[in-house]
Amino acid sequence: MSGREPTFAEFEPTPLAPRRRRLDPVLVGALVVVLALGAAVVKPWDLAPTEDVATASAPPAAASAAVGAPATSVPITPIPSDGAWTPDGPVVGSPTITWSQAAAAITARDVWGVRAIVLDPAPATTDVPAGASAGLAERWMAADAPPDRPAPVELGSIDAGVLALGITFPPDDLPLDVRIWRATASGWRWLDVPRIGSSPAFGEHLFGPPRVDGVGLPSWPAGSYRVEVLTGTEVRAMDVGLANRFDVVPDPLDPPAITDQTLPSPFAPRLGALRGPGAFVVADGNAIALDARQEPGPRPGVELWRTGVAGAWEPRANGLGVLLPSGSSEASATLHRVLPDEGPVDARRAVGLRFEGDGRSPYVIFRAPGGVPWPAGVYRLDVTWTDASEPRSAAWHVELRPGPPALSATTLEAARVLCASPDTGPAVGFLPDAGAAHDLSCGEGDPVAIDEPPTIIGLRHAPGAPPASIAASLRLDGGRTVDQPVLVARDALPGLTVVAPANLDRFVTGVHRLVARQGGDVRTSTLCLGLTVLP
Repeated sequence: MSGREPTFAEFEPTPLAPRRRRLDPVLVGALVVVLALGAAVVKPWDLAPTEDVATASAPPAAASAAVGAPATSVPITPIPSDGAWTPDGPVVGSPTITWSQAAAAITARDVWGVRAIVLDPAPATTDVPAGASAGLAERWMAADAPPDRPAPVELGSIDAGVLALGITFPPDDLPLDVRIWRATASGWRWLDVPRIGSSPAFGEHLFGPPRVDGVGLPSWPAGSYRVEVLTGTEVRAMDVGLANRFDVVPDPLDPPAITDQTLPSPFAPRLGALRGPGAFVVADGNAIALDARQEPGPRPGVELWRTGVAGAWEPRANGLGVLLPSGSSEASATLHRVLPDEGPVDARRAVGLRFEGDGRSPYVIFRAPGGVPWPAGVYRLDVTWTDASEPRSAAWHVELRPGPPALSATTLEAARVLCASPDTGPAVGFLPDAGAAHDLSCGEGDPVAIDEPPTIIGLRHAPGAPPASIAASLRLDGGRTVDQPVLVARDALPGLTVVAPANLDRFVTGVHRLVARQGGDVRTSTLCLGLTVLP
């Protein structure tokens, strides 16, 4: 967690309309008859085509042009929540709004801040009931308050529920990843929040309401949240308070625990799926292997976030364990939670033996307190044992994720793929939304042809020595060039700086020139993106 002074914002959801009254069955029957008679005389060519705005998506360029434009009318009526973990009404399986809808209400900002996308109900008229059709509006607050102002920064009253929550940031400090936590009576809980969009400039940093057990809520419930942002230099923490209809941020609540009595104890697991020593989880009595590295000791949580941790989404996992090499003895272990709060975990432990062939392998398992599944987070298992009369010790870091894997890659995931290449020379790499990374070595000034315009570009440099500035330009017909604004994450990973377009979802087709400066050192890269013939 970051030591930075948190910033506080309050968003107030209020009901859009009174609760619907139950219709008289006789009136319903009469209405059906009238509608049927009307449909019989309406000609098909009298009906104008309609568009389902919940699924329509404008091209990224159109969305960019719409930023700051008047909000369009969208038939969305979320049900504000009073802070409970489950809503008092229907739920949806995906974000309530799309990026093209949200873009119409967003104002471009180049400073750290928290934004909320809310319904902006149209005023009542004699023809249209109040709240029947509403546009979207943005509520924003700066999130870089000076340390000498501890008082929370509050926004004005909001007339409807929060449909999306996100961040704004400076262009030279592009976030790599974002995690959102909710305050509960027992501590911070990692939320499964869907991204509205998939590119660094469009929607990757705007999130729909949380999903509970894989089902999305219609709007963000009232409560206290923490937004953590990973950049190339630090982790920033921003605290956000969402007020209920009574203008109060409710006290933290614990989510309902799984009461399924059929969830077996993890202390007698079926280990047949494990192919060798290493970390595993136990869900419904089955051991599931995790591709976690055996490490000599603990690592900081920020480093684990940046480089990645082996993990899985197993919402019914109530056991965490490690299988040791065959022939080991005297096994012992302790369990620590690394994120969101670091410290030892008070959980019951059991040591067992797996018999296979002529050998036996000890294993250690920790059961989640209360018998319920482990909450999402990053954990570390510190294990000691004796192997061939020699004492051994190691650590395994595992990540239990709050939801299924995202459909699109984040900037951090793209940077990890680019960094995985063994090439150590000067290179330019990229990651399209769906595809593998390309890592292309090139000489100074030599043009590099890439078939598909990328979402991001990675520039290699010495670890800890990222470029002080990066400028991008696009060459037009006739040899004229225009500057291209970019977003930059310096030292996203050791030896790699990430560049993305600032006002597009990906780099456009054409000849691009990147100029990276570090003191007196100037490095130029020429990229031909989406061109079959070099100009």
